Amino acid sequence: MSKIDKLKKLVETNNLVNEDMKVNEVGRFWVVVVGTNSSTLKDLCFEAGVITMMIASTKGGLEWRDVLGLFKNGDKAKEFTREYYKKEFGKDI
Repeated sequence: MSKIDKLKKLVETNNLVNEDMKVNEVGRFWVVVVGTNSSTLKDLCFEAGVITMMIASTKGGLEWRDVLGLFKNGDKAKEFTREYYKKEFGKDI
C-alpha cells in the first residue's frame, strides 16, 4: 500500500475529513511527493488541504522529507511531477 493510500485510509477510517466541509481556497493545494519506478501520476501528485497534510505528518503517513513541492496550480504540479519522474526514472509517467 502506497503512502498516499495509507494517508487516505487513515483519514477515512478516523472520519478526519467531512466531505461536505467548506474549505477556504487558500487551504487547498497540490502536493508532489517522491515516487518509485512503478508510481503513477496520481500516486505522486494529488490535491490536499492543510488539515490533511497536518494529519499525515503527525500520524506517520506522508513525511515532509518525501514532499518535493507544494503548488497552488494543479497543472503546474502535474508538469513538475512529469519532469521529476522523467529525470529520476528515465521514462514518462
